[in-house]
Amino acid sequence: SKEPVGVSTPRHTLDNNSYSIVHHTNSTPGCISHPTACYQQYQQIKSASQDLNAPGGSPQSFGILPEDKLHRTHIAPLLSGVVRRIPPSSPPDRFPRILIILYHPPGPRISTPVRRGGRRPSADVGVRSNAIVLSKTATATTTSSEHYSSHLPPKMSSSVPPDQLALARETVRPNLVKSLMRQNRLAHSFGLRVAFSTEMPLVAKRAGYSAVLMNLEHMAMSMETMKDIAVSCLNVGITPTVVVPTCSQEWISRCLDSGAQAVIVPHVNTVEQAKMCVDASKFPPLGHRSVTMVTAMTQYTTQLSYAAIAEVVNDEVLIMPMIETKEGVENVEAIAAVPGIDALFIGCADLCMELGIPGQYDSELFHSTVAKIAGAAEKASVDGRKVFVGLGGLEPRPDLLEEFAKRHAPFRFAMAGRDLALLLAGMSKQAASMNEISTRLQ
Repeated sequence: SKEPVGVSTPRHTLDNNSYSIVHHTNSTPGCISHPTACYQQYQQIKSASQDLNAPGGSPQSFGILPEDKLHRTHIAPLLSGVVRRIPPSSPPDRFPRILIILYHPPGPRISTPVRRGGRRPSADVGVRSNAIVLSKTATATTTSSEHYSSHLPPKMSSSVPPDQLALARETVRPNLVKSLMRQNRLAHSFGLRVAFSTEMPLVAKRAGYSAVLMNLEHMAMSMETMKDIAVSCLNVGITPTVVVPTCSQEWISRCLDSGAQAVIVPHVNTVEQAKMCVDASKFPPLGHRSVTMVTAMTQYTTQLSYAAIAEVVNDEVLIMPMIETKEGVENVEAIAAVPGIDALFIGCADLCMELGIPGQYDSELFHSTVAKIAGAAEKASVDGRKVFVGLGGLEPRPDLLEEFAKRHAPFRFAMAGRDLALLLAGMSKQAASMNEISTRLQ
């Protein structure tokens, strides 16, 4: 709404979620132009709302929002000047109360969050702002055809205090790929085969990728190099993704401990192997991953309880068994049904080889097999749980990738190029251009 927000407005709709306004302040001119004033207002609101009876207590997070962009994806919560993120469709126990500062800039719209020590451009001088505290009360229902991934998986009843969970969610690095899939968007990765530099995640982020993929099954990359690149991914906010060499608990847990947020496991053919994937990647009660909380994904925290960190990490980690054999296809429904499996991954090249149709991506057999895998993911998506599907090997066929994504709702992740292929294509084009010039000079 562009009208002043006040206590007279009992509810406000934010991205299909109903919120109650439980506190409101008058216009505060200096808030946006300086982070200290912003934090002071947060403290003021927090103190003023201590005695309110609305669920959630005082706000655990606050943010700055343009008045014309009241949408969850534009909220940039700030706590002590550090940029935070609110996960999509977050249930009440995650961010029970959110302080939103609505501002009305007199000049150009500015939606970049204030960082500690930073200053706004001169256009921010004299902006007006209103602060409100929102308490989540209900979530609107949507059809699966509109928003296949609009809701988070069902959460088990937790004994972890809500304030500890909220702090854990602010501490643990969010998984961009998982977030995008839940928003019904197509996440995509850039694969490394020769350029093992910690600068590559920055380049991938600049290019618009959601993830960097390191394929330890098919290339000689050390664990130390993988760790360094994974940490670089976390630092720029994209998902470090690893294909482990084999379906083994040791590889899965070690890669996660080293910084990976998403793990693709090759040659998963049975329910037993799928359960092993979950055991290795999820902490109890979902799995039996060995406890090590001081990692890059948790920003090396030692202040939060194991229970809080474990619950949040379980939700952010993405485990994807690869379906690339006839046996895997035969058992795909049972594999997808294993609790804790987040997505199925189709290795298109290997699958076609196994089906006896190498490289024949337009064949009816390949398309029907893809449909069966997608159907298994949809069938397993019950009671709020969503199982997605990823694809690898269709980089040269964006037309086919789009066709699958439109036809099958679970398809929301794809490999989208590798450094060697893109380097070779670019170098070949440039060399051909130079050779043409050389020919014309003769």
